[in-house]
Amino acid sequence: MTNSLLVREEAAIATITFSRPEARNALNAEIIRRLPQELSRLEKSGAIRVVILRGAGGKAFASGADLAELARMDSAAATDHQTRFETMLTAIEYCELPIIAMIEGYAFGGGCEVAVCCDLRVASTDSRFGIPIARIGHTLDFRNARRLIALVGPAMLKDLLFTDRILDAGEAHRVGLINAVVPREEIEAYTYRLAHELTQKAPLSLRATKRLIRECTYNPSLQGIEDPAALLAACFDTEDFKEGIRAFFEKRAPRFEGR
Repeated sequence: MTNSLLVREEAAIATITFSRPEARNALNAEIIRRLPQELSRLEKSGAIRVVILRGAGGKAFASGADLAELARMDSAAATDHQTRFETMLTAIEYCELPIIAMIEGYAFGGGCEVAVCCDLRVASTDSRFGIPIARIGHTLDFRNARRLIALVGPAMLKDLLFTDRILDAGEAHRVGLINAVVPREEIEAYTYRLAHELTQKAPLSLRATKRLIRECTYNPSLQGIEDPAALLAACFDTEDFKEGIRAFFEKRAPRFEGR
């Protein structure tokens, strides 16, 4: 096995690193296969509360798909590849743990799509974003288009896809593609401080919040949801909610256990 994907667990934070700096962390078959497996394992471990995704080398978060692999594909192989790629994106989007993308340098094509699937995106001032697919003759699938429209809107997405335009960090922040822009020398400390802050929140609350935002985004009519208040009401039966109330009245920091 190569080391295209590295995983480090420290305290309640897991860091997953795309480790192909010589290829600007292009998303190869190994990364696409292993990332869902690692997220599933971390989700089930009970020890991890936040995941950080980042790229090795400081020059790229992920520069997109591995074009050397794509060049060998016909339509059948491309369909299989897209199925596996979508499995990876869905694993990120539906992971019950909060996921922060720590973006240095390029986040192009599939790398930008990976970042969009994360819950929060922190980028260095020298980061760059784009999906330059018109120049190589393909397009997004409907699910990726929907994710991007939810963040930047249809007009901005057309601008990006029609023109192959690359956004700097400031513009990416202005259009809603990223949450924060941080100087390169501060991004690691900022991101891990944010991750540590999230580890102190009630895990079940964050999990429920991820679900309700996803439902409201993709199912705005709430079709199939019989009781829109059920998710909120269920929190009242958790030990974490009781601990949060106790801590409030006792004027101390809560100690959440995810129960």
